[in-house]
Amino acid sequence: MGEIRKYIREDKSIKVSREISLLNYKINKAIILLSQKLMREPSKKEIAEFLEIDENSINEAINSLNPIKSLDDSLNDDETFSLYEVIPSKEENVDNVIMLRESIAKLNADEKKLIELRYYSDRTQTEIAHYFNTNQTGISRQEQKILVKLRNSLSA
Repeated sequence: MGEIRKYIREDKSIKVSREISLLNYKINKAIILLSQKLMREPSKKEIAEFLEIDENSINEAINSLNPIKSLDDSLNDDETFSLYEVIPSKEENVDNVIMLRESIAKLNADEKKLIELRYYSDRTQTEIAHYFNTNQTGISRQEQKILVKLRNSLSA
């Protein structure tokens, strides 16, 4: 009987620790008991309080039961995109970041400061205009010119 349980427990495409499997068993028991007691489905917080463990452990255990998605599965009914096509490549992102940093380094000091304030400090054009003692329209035009420079630099 122990071998059958071991086979069922370990017959998964991704191995889940025995502790998490045991926690899932406890969670299911707690859900049944709390559902009867509360006359509704219990929240994760209520389950965590009942089992005297933190809510993150509950989430981890429940998420371990989710089926595995293949990268080739379509994301929608018309099978236009697969998950593989939507997830960006880390290598491409690193190259783009390096190229962008090099392009920003070629800008003059005021242009760099405008980009820093606008995109890294998340300031509005009006706030940046106060910083440069100009108006918002001027900042908008300057920003557009800088973005065109950066696009041209990245596409070259």
